[in-house]
Amino acid sequence: MVTGGARGMGRALAQRLLALDANVWVVSREAPLDLDAQHVSSDLADEGQREHLAEAFSDTKLDGIVFNPGAVGDFCSFSSVKETELRELWEQNFLSPYLLLQTLFRKRCLGSSASVVVNVAHVAAYAPQSTSAYAASLAALHTGLLSASRDLVAQHMRINFVLHGPVDTGASGELVPDAHIMSADEAIGAMLFLLTPAARWMNGSSLRVDGGMSVDMVPGR
Repeated sequence: MVTGGARGMGRALAQRLLALDANVWVVSREAPLDLDAQHVSSDLADEGQREHLAEAFSDTKLDGIVFNPGAVGDFCSFSSVKETELRELWEQNFLSPYLLLQTLFRKRCLGSSASVVVNVAHVAAYAPQSTSAYAASLAALHTGLLSASRDLVAQHMRINFVLHGPVDTGASGELVPDAHIMSADEAIGAMLFLLTPAARWMNGSSLRVDGGMSVDMVPGR
């Protein structure tokens, strides 16, 4: 299952998985165009729709889940963040994936040795200026599911994280030391690896794929 698979990294990952003959389910509000995958239109903020989504996997167990929280909001100073935007980011980037995974786990929709990959931006670990609301929502997801990984490991399941840098944006070149912005196709390699048996001994790990951006943010550099 790939959430947010209608565009961007989610779509690129779904395409790559299909090329590897995986049975792919894309969960998004809009149907992905020209993508030969099963699609479920769902608003993950709605409890009833999360329950309905879980019912689809009552017989077919999930071997892997990739969460792609996609709400960004406005980049602004701490004093300018609006409460409505903060709540929306919290709902979409933290509560929705957290509660969906909880629902799938409770209803035994995850297969034995299932891999859960959480794809979050680098700001979850290093919050640059003007991203406090966005960074907080991703950091909550990162920390919350990091703790959950201790619960899932007893069932031979694992949760790992990809902390990615800027992807496919035209204005972020100066932020990355090697002056190269990843395409969506380049950004998904770590996610693919974490879905494979090669990563079976990894649980609660975070892979930084940001071209050195996080290193450049270390104080004193």
